[in-house]
Order: sequence, then structure tokens, then C-alpha cells
Amino acid sequence: MLSTIRYVVTYTRDSHLANEMLNKYQRSFDFIERQLIFDIITRWNSTFYMLQRFIEEEICITACLNEKLFQKHFSNAKVSKVMLEPFEAATRKLASDSLPTLSIVLPVVTTLITSLEDRSTDSSLIKKMKDVFRGSIQERFTEIYENKLVQLCTVLDPRWKDFTFLQRSSYQNHVETLSLLNKLQAFEAKQLAYLYLQEQYNNLLRNNLAVSPVNAQQNEEKEKEFDLFDMMITNRQVTSSNTRDSELLMYENERELHRNENSLEW
Repeated sequence: MLSTIRYVVTYTRDSHLANEMLNKYQRSFDFIERQLIFDIITRWNSTFYMLQRFIEEEICITACLNEKLFQKHFSNAKVSKVMLEPFEAATRKLASDSLPTLSIVLPVVTTLITSLEDRSTDSSLIKKMKDVFRGSIQERFTEIYENKLVQLCTVLDPRWKDFTFLQRSSYQNHVETLSLLNKLQAFEAKQLAYLYLQEQYNNLLRNNLAVSPVNAQQNEEKEKEFDLFDMMITNRQVTSSNTRDSELLMYENERELHRNENSLEW
């Protein structure tokens, strides 16, 4: 499917006649004149944008090429776009330049895994794609839930410090998600994170270091776009343990911020 779409995109971009024909139909349907988008194979986002533009120009492309055979490709393209949408949203979140992003790596990865949960309405194509994506996530993020720096950044972000997105009980009805999170040892993340935090806290006390406050800037107005975290499975009814030193315990007992609140302002 993708090779066929890439061929059509290349054809309309390289051929002046084909591009003129496409623009002609865009004008006739009162569409904006614009080119199709070619993707970079190694980047999920560019494939998503290629499919998105291809679908948006379905009427013009069909009229231009006069090919009913492309209907199957359009149908598959729409399915693939839906599958890639959470990954595109994840990239946007991680590419933010107004807030720290390392602390959202675990919530993002966890929510991407959740988005790949099998459903009874899934077609064979969707099931195959989900299997491939799950395998890729497992391969790429084998040690992400044990990474010390990622753990510390997550636990020190008041939006995620309680790890409510990683409560095993919340995933009992999500078989594939539960299985993959178990393989990645994700449910041990909170305990490990607070052990790392205790270790850092003890080091600071020993070295008598003072931590200066961070000057926070106001968060940009949030765009009304697909929000990856709307798909998050979370349980905020979590009780904190009472085994920390007083200052750490105070922090652990602080309420967890809503995901859209600004952690720097906090």
C-alpha cells in the first residue's frame, strides 16, 4: 500500500502534466491547490502526514488517475492513519520546547502501548500492524522503565510522581497491554523511582548542597489537537507509603497534578 501511495506522490510531484491535472481537479472541487506529501521512510511522522494529505485529496486523486483500483488503498490508508495518529501526537508532545519532556517519556510510551490494545472490531490489517508496533516498542524500549535519569525526571514531575498511569490493577482487562508492560517491568517503576530519589536526596544531604529554584515561564496556550494522554489508562486513587524522610514524604503526599497543569508553575 505505502509503495503504491509513494509512487502516486512521486508521479504527481515529478510530472508537470500530472501536477497540473491534480491542480485542475482541486480547483474544480473548490479545494486549495497543493502538492501531495512524500514521506521519509525512517520517520513515523512523515508517513502519517503523507497518508493524511493523500486521504484529504482522495476525490481529486481518484478523478485525476481515473482508477477505481485505488479505493482499496484509500481504505487501508485511512486505517493506517488512525494507527499512526497516537505516534504523531507522541512526537509533538516530546518535541515541546516550552516544558521539560524527559519526564513524560514513561507516560508517553505507556500510552502508546495502550493505544495498541486489540479490539474485537479490528481488521486483519489492524491486528498485523498492532503486532508489528508492539514488537518494535518492546525492542526499542527494553530498559526504559529502569533508566535512572528517566525515572528521576518522572518522579520529580508533580504530574506523574504517583505513577497513576502504571497501576497494575487498571490493566486487568487490557490483556496485550498488561503483557507488554510486564515484559518491560513497567509496574516496578514507581518503587524504583523513589529508591533513586531517596539515593539522590541522601547524596544531597551528605554534600550539603542547596538546590536553587527554577524560574518558570508560563505554558503556551494549548492547541486543540489530538491529545495522546486522552487515551491514558490511569488510577488516581493511590496511597503513598510512609517510609521516606519527612521532606520526601511531604512531596510524595502532595496531590498529583493534572496532566495539563504546568509543572514548572507548580
